[in-house]
Amino acid sequence: MPVRWCHGTFTLDGRRVRIPTAKGTSPLWVRLARDVPYRAEQVRSITLLCEDDRLFLDVTVEVPVAVYPPQAGPASSRSVVVGALEPFLV
Repeated sequence: MPVRWCHGTFTLDGRRVRIPTAKGTSPLWVRLARDVPYRAEQVRSITLLCEDDRLFLDVTVEVPVAVYPPQAGPASSRSVVVGALEPFLV
């Protein structure tokens, strides 16, 4: 069963994530297999998942979006297709 923490409830420190646990207990420190490719300030939520006896950390971030006036848009050479990214192995 996936468990999610929202912005402000966890701490991202390089390849380590500090996740709160039950009141009166020590937090859980999770070490990531690779760096998160975004600044810590951009991370809005994390979700801890378990699949086939492996833990994964799904990271949701906020990225800036360009706004164009009506009838205008980006040059086709600057368009990007966004797809699902691989979750981070823990």
